[in-house]
Amino acid sequence: MAWKAEKPCKYPGCINTTPGRYCALHAAQAQREYSTQRAMHGAIEPDGALVIPENKGLTVYCPCKAPFATRKAVAKACGLRECEVRLIQPAIGGAFGGKHVDINLIASRLAVAALHTGRPCRTVWSREEVMEEGSKRHPFTLKYKAGVTKDGKIRAMDIIGYADAGAYASSSRSVIWRAAVEAAGADAPAAAEPEAAAPAEDGPVSTPPPAAKTGDGSIIIFSIFIMAAAGTVIFKKQKAN
Repeated sequence: MAWKAEKPCKYPGCINTTPGRYCALHAAQAQREYSTQRAMHGAIEPDGALVIPENKGLTVYCPCKAPFATRKAVAKACGLRECEVRLIQPAIGGAFGGKHVDINLIASRLAVAALHTGRPCRTVWSREEVMEEGSKRHPFTLKYKAGVTKDGKIRAMDIIGYADAGAYASSSRSVIWRAAVEAAGADAPAAAEPEAAAPAEDGPVSTPPPAAKTGDGSIIIFSIFIMAAAGTVIFKKQKAN
Protein backbone atom coordinates (compact mmCIF):
# COMPACT_ATOMS: atom_id res chain seq x y z
CA MET A 1 0.00 0.00 0.00
CA ALA A 2 1.32 3.40 -0.98
CA TRP A 3 2.27 5.65 1.92
CA LYS A 4 0.28 8.89 2.24
CA ALA A 5 1.73 11.97 3.89
CA GLU A 6 -0.30 13.17 6.85
CA LYS A 7 -1.80 16.65 6.83
CA PRO A 8 -3.88 18.71 9.28
CA CYS A 9 -7.46 17.61 9.86
CA LYS A 10 -10.00 19.73 7.95
CA TYR A 11 -12.25 20.11 10.97
CA PRO A 12 -12.15 23.75 12.23
CA GLY A 13 -9.73 24.16 15.12
CA CYS A 14 -8.46 20.56 15.06
CA ILE A 15 -4.66 20.19 15.26
CA ASN A 16 -4.56 16.45 14.61
CA THR A 17 -2.93 15.12 11.45
CA THR A 18 -4.40 12.50 9.14
CA PRO A 19 -3.70 10.97 5.73
CA GLY A 20 -7.30 11.75 4.74
CA ARG A 21 -9.49 14.83 5.09
CA TYR A 22 -10.61 14.21 8.67
CA CYS A 23 -8.94 12.53 11.61
CA ALA A 24 -10.50 9.59 13.43
CA LEU A 25 -12.08 11.84 16.07
CA HIS A 26 -13.94 13.93 13.51
CA ALA A 27 -14.85 11.33 10.94
CA ALA A 28 -18.44 11.75 12.08
CA GLN A 29 -20.18 15.10 12.40
CA ALA A 30 -23.48 16.19 13.88
CA GLN A 31 -24.97 19.37 12.45
CA ARG A 32 -27.95 21.26 13.77
CA GLU A 33 -29.43 24.75 13.47
CA TYR A 34 -31.39 26.30 16.31
CA SER A 35 -33.37 29.52 16.63
CA THR A 36 -34.92 31.29 19.59
CA GLN A 37 -37.75 33.78 19.45
CA ARG A 38 -38.01 37.31 20.79
CA ALA A 39 -39.47 36.90 24.28
CA MET A 40 -40.88 39.14 27.01
CA HIS A 41 -40.45 37.76 30.51
CA GLY A 42 -43.54 39.53 31.86
CA ALA A 43 -42.83 40.35 35.52
CA ILE A 44 -46.01 40.63 37.62
CA GLU A 45 -45.09 44.22 38.53
CA PRO A 46 -44.93 46.55 35.48
CA ASP A 47 -42.17 49.14 35.23
CA GLY A 48 -42.75 52.45 36.99
CA ALA A 49 -41.01 55.24 38.91
CA LEU A 50 -41.53 58.36 41.01
CA VAL A 51 -39.18 61.36 40.85
CA ILE A 52 -39.29 64.22 43.38
CA PRO A 53 -37.26 67.44 42.93
CA GLU A 54 -35.85 68.30 46.36
CA ASN A 55 -32.66 69.32 48.15
CA LYS A 56 -31.27 70.99 44.99
CA GLY A 57 -31.42 67.65 43.23
CA LEU A 58 -33.68 64.69 42.58
CA THR A 59 -34.94 61.78 44.64
CA VAL A 60 -35.85 58.80 42.49
CA TYR A 61 -37.98 55.89 43.65
CA CYS A 62 -37.95 52.95 41.24
CA PRO A 63 -37.78 49.15 41.46
CA CYS A 64 -34.55 48.54 39.58
CA LYS A 65 -31.93 45.81 39.50
CA ALA A 66 -28.90 48.10 39.15
CA PRO A 67 -29.52 51.26 41.21
CA PHE A 68 -26.10 52.79 40.57
CA ALA A 69 -26.51 52.38 36.80
CA THR A 70 -29.98 53.95 36.99
CA ARG A 71 -28.67 56.89 39.04
CA LYS A 72 -25.91 57.40 36.48
CA ALA A 73 -28.43 57.37 33.61
CA VAL A 74 -30.71 59.89 35.36
CA ALA A 75 -27.83 62.23 36.19
CA LYS A 76 -26.56 62.15 32.60
CA ALA A 77 -30.04 62.82 31.15
CA CYS A 78 -30.53 65.82 33.42
CA GLY A 79 -27.02 67.27 33.33
CA LEU A 80 -26.55 66.69 37.05
CA ARG A 81 -23.75 65.22 39.10
CA GLU A 82 -24.42 61.75 40.39
CA CYS A 83 -24.23 63.05 43.96
CA GLU A 84 -27.24 65.28 43.17
CA VAL A 85 -29.40 62.24 42.41
CA ARG A 86 -30.62 60.11 45.32
CA LEU A 87 -32.06 56.78 44.28
CA ILE A 88 -34.23 54.72 46.61
CA GLN A 89 -34.86 51.14 45.55
CA PRO A 90 -38.11 49.66 46.87
CA ALA A 91 -38.91 45.95 46.74
CA ILE A 92 -38.97 44.59 43.19
CA GLY A 93 -42.13 42.81 42.10
CA GLY A 94 -40.39 40.42 39.76
CA ALA A 95 -37.51 41.04 37.35
CA PHE A 96 -36.40 37.81 35.66
CA GLY A 97 -33.32 39.55 34.30
CA GLY A 98 -35.24 42.74 33.49
CA LYS A 99 -35.66 46.01 35.43
CA HIS A 100 -32.26 47.06 34.21
CA VAL A 101 -32.53 48.94 30.90
CA ASP A 102 -36.19 49.94 30.63
CA ILE A 103 -36.28 51.44 34.12
CA ASN A 104 -33.37 53.75 33.20
CA LEU A 105 -35.46 55.12 30.34
CA ILE A 106 -38.56 55.64 32.48
CA ALA A 107 -36.68 57.25 35.38
CA SER A 108 -34.75 59.58 33.04
CA ARG A 109 -37.94 60.79 31.33
CA LEU A 110 -39.59 61.50 34.67
CA ALA A 111 -36.47 63.24 35.99
CA VAL A 112 -36.43 65.66 33.04
CA ALA A 113 -40.13 66.38 33.55
CA ALA A 114 -39.65 66.93 37.29
CA LEU A 115 -36.81 69.39 36.71
CA HIS A 116 -38.83 71.39 34.19
CA THR A 117 -42.05 71.50 36.25
CA GLY A 118 -40.54 71.62 39.73
CA ARG A 119 -43.14 69.06 40.79
CA PRO A 120 -43.07 65.35 41.57
CA CYS A 121 -43.68 63.15 38.54
CA ARG A 122 -44.59 59.49 38.41
CA THR A 123 -45.68 56.89 35.90
CA VAL A 124 -46.42 53.19 35.77
CA TRP A 125 -46.44 51.42 32.44
CA SER A 126 -49.56 49.48 31.61
CA ARG A 127 -49.15 45.87 30.53
CA GLU A 128 -49.72 47.02 26.94
CA GLU A 129 -46.96 49.63 27.25
CA VAL A 130 -44.59 47.08 28.76
CA MET A 131 -45.17 44.80 25.77
CA GLU A 132 -44.93 47.63 23.23
CA GLU A 133 -41.87 49.52 24.45
CA GLY A 134 -40.19 47.19 26.91
CA SER A 135 -37.02 45.39 25.86
CA LYS A 136 -37.16 41.71 24.88
CA ARG A 137 -34.73 38.79 24.87
CA HIS A 138 -32.45 38.65 21.83
CA PRO A 139 -33.64 36.33 19.05
CA PHE A 140 -30.74 34.02 18.16
CA THR A 141 -29.93 31.81 15.21
CA LEU A 142 -27.22 29.27 16.02
CA LYS A 143 -25.54 26.88 13.64
CA TYR A 144 -23.80 24.00 15.43
CA LYS A 145 -21.32 21.56 13.94
CA ALA A 146 -19.90 18.98 16.31
CA GLY A 147 -17.23 16.35 15.87
CA VAL A 148 -18.58 13.27 17.62
CA THR A 149 -16.96 9.88 18.24
CA LYS A 150 -18.87 6.65 17.71
CA ASP A 151 -19.48 6.29 21.45
CA GLY A 152 -21.18 9.71 21.56
CA LYS A 153 -18.34 11.85 22.93
CA ILE A 154 -18.10 15.37 21.54
CA ARG A 155 -14.50 16.25 20.73
CA ALA A 156 -14.84 19.56 18.87
CA MET A 157 -17.43 22.18 18.03
CA ASP A 158 -17.81 24.89 15.44
CA ILE A 159 -20.57 27.38 16.25
CA ILE A 160 -21.79 30.35 14.24
CA GLY A 161 -24.39 32.55 15.90
CA TYR A 162 -26.45 35.57 14.89
CA ALA A 163 -28.41 37.80 17.25
CA ASP A 164 -30.95 40.45 16.33
CA ALA A 165 -29.73 43.49 18.29
CA GLY A 166 -32.61 45.70 17.21
CA ALA A 167 -32.50 49.38 16.38
CA TYR A 168 -30.00 50.20 19.18
CA ALA A 169 -27.09 48.13 20.45
CA SER A 170 -28.04 48.71 24.12
CA SER A 171 -26.52 45.83 26.13
CA SER A 172 -26.17 43.57 23.08
CA ARG A 173 -22.38 43.54 23.07
CA SER A 174 -22.10 41.93 26.50
CA VAL A 175 -25.04 39.60 25.83
CA ILE A 176 -23.56 38.29 22.59
CA TRP A 177 -20.12 37.91 24.18
CA ARG A 178 -21.52 35.76 26.98
CA ALA A 179 -23.63 33.73 24.57
CA ALA A 180 -20.49 32.98 22.53
CA VAL A 181 -18.54 31.95 25.62
CA GLU A 182 -21.25 29.63 26.96
CA ALA A 183 -22.68 28.32 23.68
CA ALA A 184 -20.63 25.10 23.80
CA GLY A 185 -21.72 24.27 27.35
CA ALA A 186 -20.32 24.68 30.84
CA ASP A 187 -17.51 22.14 30.43
CA ALA A 188 -16.19 23.49 27.13
CA PRO A 189 -12.91 25.46 27.03
CA ALA A 190 -13.59 29.17 27.46
CA ALA A 191 -11.93 30.14 24.19
CA ALA A 192 -14.95 31.48 22.32
CA GLU A 193 -14.92 35.11 21.28
CA PRO A 194 -17.49 36.84 19.07
CA GLU A 195 -16.07 38.63 16.05
CA ALA A 196 -18.51 41.52 16.31
CA ALA A 197 -21.63 42.67 18.09
CA ALA A 198 -23.02 45.36 15.82
CA PRO A 199 -26.69 46.51 15.84
CA ALA A 200 -27.07 45.06 12.35
CA GLU A 201 -24.74 43.46 9.87
CA ASP A 202 -26.16 45.19 6.80
CA GLY A 203 -27.50 48.42 8.30
CA PRO A 204 -30.10 49.79 10.76
CA VAL A 205 -33.20 47.77 11.52
CA SER A 206 -36.56 48.74 13.00
CA THR A 207 -36.98 45.85 15.42
CA PRO A 208 -37.22 46.64 19.17
CA PRO A 209 -33.89 46.98 21.00
CA PRO A 210 -33.46 43.88 23.21
CA ALA A 211 -31.66 43.67 26.53
CA ALA A 212 -30.14 41.18 28.95
CA LYS A 213 -32.72 38.78 30.34
CA THR A 214 -32.06 36.00 32.87
CA GLY A 215 -28.44 34.94 32.66
CA ASP A 216 -27.56 37.90 30.48
CA GLY A 217 -29.28 36.38 27.48
CA SER A 218 -26.98 33.37 27.34
CA ILE A 219 -28.02 30.79 24.79
CA ILE A 220 -26.91 27.31 25.84
CA ILE A 221 -28.21 24.56 23.59
CA PHE A 222 -28.17 21.12 25.22
CA SER A 223 -30.16 19.20 22.60
CA ILE A 224 -27.13 18.16 20.58
CA PHE A 225 -25.34 16.93 23.72
CA ILE A 226 -28.35 14.92 24.84
CA MET A 227 -28.74 13.34 21.42
CA ALA A 228 -25.04 12.49 21.27
CA ALA A 229 -25.12 10.89 24.71
CA ALA A 230 -28.19 8.87 23.75
CA GLY A 231 -26.56 7.74 20.52
CA THR A 232 -29.32 9.25 18.36
CA VAL A 233 -27.19 11.81 16.53
CA ILE A 234 -27.55 11.56 12.77
CA PHE A 235 -23.97 11.35 11.61
CA LYS A 236 -22.80 12.75 8.32
CA LYS A 237 -19.88 10.58 7.21
CA GLN A 238 -17.07 12.47 5.57
CA LYS A 239 -15.14 11.07 2.67
CA ALA A 240 -11.92 9.39 3.71
CA ASN A 241 -9.93 11.22 1.01
